[in-house]
Amino acid sequence: MRGFSNANFRSARPVEVTLRQLAKTFEANATVDLVAMQKNGLVSSDAKFVKIIGSQDLAMPLIVQAHAFSKGAREAILRAGGRVMVGNVAAESIRCAGVDDVPQAGAEMAVSSEESDA
Repeated sequence: MRGFSNANFRSARPVEVTLRQLAKTFEANATVDLVAMQKNGLVSSDAKFVKIIGSQDLAMPLIVQAHAFSKGAREAILRAGGRVMVGNVAAESIRCAGVDDVPQAGAEMAVSSEESDA
């Protein structure tokens, strides 16, 4: 093979899943993780990184575990009474291209009483 190829230098990009897709697929209080999204056809079986996006309101609480969340998605899940967990089952630190400010793996986001009053 001749020439230069960027194939070896590509970084993994997260697969984006919308809040609307989660709301249509899962029931209230369901635990949503990579395996559940793969089983329900939201992401392919070879997906390694998932980012939850969207800002519309959820009508039900969900427990969502993904590698990254948009600010709007994180806030919408918490407003609905759900939980947001960043990381994966192996609890390793996650860093992938296009994702900023990823907290330590396994970190749980919760709404404090000060934030909920605002």
